[in-house]
Amino acid sequence: MYPNFETSTTDDVAEWEQRYCPTDWCPIDTVYVKRHEHQREVWHVTEHVDETGWLVAATGPVCPMCGGNLLTAANVSDGVDGVELGKKAKF
Repeated sequence: MYPNFETSTTDDVAEWEQRYCPTDWCPIDTVYVKRHEHQREVWHVTEHVDETGWLVAATGPVCPMCGGNLLTAANVSDGVDGVELGKKAKF
């Protein structure tokens, strides 16, 4: 959908990234993601870094509840293709 959302801002699998789900009806707002240690197209996704979450097979981090592309804080503030997002991210 948006190729720039399919890449991680870090290639370090040990570091968590904070992401936001832009889907208005999705119950998830903020999540943390990191690449799987052995599979580049598998992501750990969790609401809290100290809790167990989901393993999601995808080329980039996607929401485990709705399948939407998870956005970085910069993506949320800038909007997508010049269109402001309808959902508020909790910074």
